[in-house]
Amino acid sequence: MEELSGSKKRIAIIILLAVILGTIGLVWRSVQGIWNHPATVNKLAGSLSQICTEGANSRDYEKRVALLTKCIEDEDFVPNQESSLYFFKRGFGYESLKKYDQALADYQRAIELKPSYATAYYNSGNIYLGQKKYEDALTAYGKAIEINPKDYLFFFNRGFTYRQMKKYEEAIKDYTQSLNLNIKYPNSYLERGYCYNRLKKHFLALGDYNNAIHYNPKYDRAYNDRGYLYFRAGKYDLALADYNKAIEINPSNSDPLENRGFLYNKTGRHKLALNDYLAARELKPNNARCVYSIGYTHWKLGHIDEAVKCYKEAMKMDPGFGWPYYNLAIIYYSSNDPQYFHPEEAIELLLKAMEIDGADILAYNESLAAVYAKVGDFQKALQYQQVAVDKARGMKWEKIAKKDQQRLDAYKEGKLPPLDMEE
Repeated sequence: MEELSGSKKRIAIIILLAVILGTIGLVWRSVQGIWNHPATVNKLAGSLSQICTEGANSRDYEKRVALLTKCIEDEDFVPNQESSLYFFKRGFGYESLKKYDQALADYQRAIELKPSYATAYYNSGNIYLGQKKYEDALTAYGKAIEINPKDYLFFFNRGFTYRQMKKYEEAIKDYTQSLNLNIKYPNSYLERGYCYNRLKKHFLALGDYNNAIHYNPKYDRAYNDRGYLYFRAGKYDLALADYNKAIEINPSNSDPLENRGFLYNKTGRHKLALNDYLAARELKPNNARCVYSIGYTHWKLGHIDEAVKCYKEAMKMDPGFGWPYYNLAIIYYSSNDPQYFHPEEAIELLLKAMEIDGADILAYNESLAAVYAKVGDFQKALQYQQVAVDKARGMKWEKIAKKDQQRLDAYKEGKLPPLDMEE
């Protein structure tokens, strides 16, 4: 082969350098593309990959939030549809730590990056539901259902939102759809049963409670709710059996203890009732309704001091709970003991109860009429007793309406009838 001349050698060297530099440029552009591609961030940034993965999988939510914040704020992190997972995971960490504003912000960011992120909508709905922002919850659940109409929990939680809003018919539709997607989900039966019960469709409610128990024989709440349905139907033996079963399954649930106490009081077994209410209070010391029930039971047992003490304590624990005011008022205007006879205070207590619960409560009007009559103000007595009569007639409570009319007639004559006067 012939040797190249000097000029030809220089040309060959220049061409070779151009090829080398071009190849280097192509390689660099490829490396840049790989570096900036979200799927390969972790391949090149091993430490970042480890931080993101560890944070996403951590069950220590403080640690999760810290690691994912470090991950998201890293200069090599690329926010896109794939990395939306890390915003979602951090959002769940914030939610678990009860930092709901930060959680909602992260869920929203995840949705911005991945508009089809149904679970991010669902979790947002759960936060709104807990905050009683029901319309926002409905919107979030609605979006989740629009994206994925096959998830039974999406329908269940939207149904529960409607239930909290007392929109029982809408709730029933969602619980039914939840069951269409998962016929064995006992919570949907339980909550639909509750809604049927509120709509006075007791037979349908009973069927749902039975199904809840069928699919979960250890479902204490289902036994408790079915027991209450039996109680309201006057089937006290069946109710008692269900309350007993609920307590046996879950002794830490105070609800069946309170309900059984109520049944015992209704059937005259006040000492047993007191035992149940005291046990329930051990489980929930700050439950004003339980404290009120303890007071009521003491009153039925003739323990007036304890009753007054409990009613006052319940009022202090929950000033927006009307019945302790009412029952303390009864003691103050009906007692024969000068220590407890305070009719003027009774009037104030009853007016406060009305302010809390409404001016049309039958028992409040009957009692105000009675105490005004007792202090000689029959004009006021007639005013409140007429409201009681109208209420009873409007509700078609014929026996009560007849007794209230008798009291009204007595007040017109300036007489003091007993509250329990019979036909």
